[in-house]
Amino acid sequence: MANVNPETAVDVGWLVKAAHQMLRPVARLLVGKLSCQVAIGLLKESYVLEARRQLRANDPNKRVTKSALALLTGLDTRAIASVEDDVDREISSSELCPEAAVLEAWFSQATFNDPETGKPLVLPIYGKGVCFQTLVSRNAGRNVTCPTVLDRLYESGNIELVDRNHVRLVSPHYVPVNASEQTVIEVGSASLNRLGRTLAHNHDATSPEERWLHQDRWSQSIPLDRVDEIRGRIREMLNEQIGQVESELEKVGAPVQKSNHGSVGVGWFYWEDTDKKS
Repeated sequence: MANVNPETAVDVGWLVKAAHQMLRPVARLLVGKLSCQVAIGLLKESYVLEARRQLRANDPNKRVTKSALALLTGLDTRAIASVEDDVDREISSSELCPEAAVLEAWFSQATFNDPETGKPLVLPIYGKGVCFQTLVSRNAGRNVTCPTVLDRLYESGNIELVDRNHVRLVSPHYVPVNASEQTVIEVGSASLNRLGRTLAHNHDATSPEERWLHQDRWSQSIPLDRVDEIRGRIREMLNEQIGQVESELEKVGAPVQKSNHGSVGVGWFYWEDTDKKS
C-alpha cells in the first residue's frame, strides 16, 4: 500500500469539528428525554430523505436507486430499506427512553400485573422472580442499574415507596419534560430548522449575491462582572429591531394567506460562553 503524503492528504478534521458543533447543542436538549437509539434512527431517516431530495434535484428524470442513496449516506442498502419502511411509523412512548419502557412494561405486561385485578403489582425492589430489578433488567437494558431507574422514576413522581423494600406504580405515563421545557424545545427546534435552511441555501448558492444574510458578532474579552449589563442592553436593542421587522412584515403581508404566498422571516438570538466547561 502506498504511503499517504501528509502534505497532500485532504484535511477533513474541520468537517468533523463542524458536525460536532452542530450536533452537541441538539444532544444537550435531548439527553434524558429521547434515547440515543431513537435519535440515531431519526438521523438516518433524515440522511436518506435528504440524499433522495438531492438526487432528484440533480436529475429529476433519473430513478433514485438504493445504490446511489448508499453512496451518499454511507448506509448499506438493507439499512436504507429499513429506514424507508419506517418513515411513517409512529414512535411509541415506550421507545423514547428506558424509563418509559419500564413503566409501559409494568403497566401492561401480565407478569407484573395482579392476575385477579389486572392492575400493576406492588413490587419488591430486589429478590428472585417478579421484582423491580427484574423489570428494569428486562426493559431498560443490562447496562442500566436498578437504583438509577428507581431514583429517576421516584423523582418524576411515577412511582412511590411503599416501604424500604417495595415500590408502587403511581402513573405509567413518563413525562421527561415539563410544559416550559416543551415550549423551549419546540421553539428552539423551529429556530434550528430555519437556521439550517439558511446554511443549506448559502452552501448551494453560486454567488455571494445569492446568499442570505447570516452574521454573528461576539467578543471574547467581556469581564464576567459586566455580563448581566451587556445582556440587558443587547436585549433592549434586539427588542427594538424586532418591532421594526414586525412592522415591515405587516406592511407587505396580505390579510389572507393564499397558495402563491411564501414565508419570509428573520431570527434573533443571544448567546454567551461564560462557563468554559460547556
